[in-house]
Amino acid sequence: EALERGDHNQLPAEVKDWREMREDYTGRKFYFNPARPDRPRFAEPIIEPRTMAELVEIREDAFVQRLQALLGFNPKAIIVAQQSWRPDPDFVDLSEHISIEGLTVPVAMVGYEAGVELRRLCEVHQSAAVIVSIAQGNGPFFWGNGSQGQLGLENLENHDVLLRRENEITGETFKFAMDPRYLAHLHEMQVNSIACGAGHSLASTEDGEVFSWGNTVAVGGLLPAAKQHLGQPEKIDQLEGLVAGKRVFAGANNSFVLGDMPYQSILGPVDQ
Repeated sequence: EALERGDHNQLPAEVKDWREMREDYTGRKFYFNPARPDRPRFAEPIIEPRTMAELVEIREDAFVQRLQALLGFNPKAIIVAQQSWRPDPDFVDLSEHISIEGLTVPVAMVGYEAGVELRRLCEVHQSAAVIVSIAQGNGPFFWGNGSQGQLGLENLENHDVLLRRENEITGETFKFAMDPRYLAHLHEMQVNSIACGAGHSLASTEDGEVFSWGNTVAVGGLLPAAKQHLGQPEKIDQLEGLVAGKRVFAGANNSFVLGDMPYQSILGPVDQ
């Protein structure tokens, strides 16, 4: 109701209470919200209380056609969510179907969990305050040998992007990608560092999360003993609360993380 009346004072604090601040060392401007202290943002928050939204469900085979039609209405923004938890590479790469250069309407591709929450709010007819932030992201692409899952291109929705060939001498089947393929499992993750070992790969994100995939000897984590490889990125939960990963490194069968420690050094303050 507050949104429909355009009453800014009735908006939730996590929507309206953004404060402009500066980083201590770089002086870079950012925005801080006391209600969301762990999620600062660098883009200026623009609040439009009178903006309304509609939920539209589209069949997969008609998605591009309907999206183009919706863009013709010149909305303020379009939020697109896939209805399957498994990512679809074609879904997150619209450049083959739509001219990105001429696009004037922001099209945000959100994760499956965000889509579920948006649908739930619409189905129970609740008024919702939605925060949309569009940032420049890093899109990781992989290609080459993927026999041990090190490309992270398995378990995709409606797709098998890996080619298969049989070794004429050993009879073993190996998998590979001839061309660079977008690692859709890490969509929205803001990847800032990637490392590759002999049969595994690692990635760290701007939020300090670390992901691994490939040969289970090297990826770490708690995986079933019978599982020979991990075909898609999985977060290393053991690092949660221990270290915020800033950069990853890989040996042949080893993994290393350079990170920020969340607690004060046992040596005491620097000025001591």
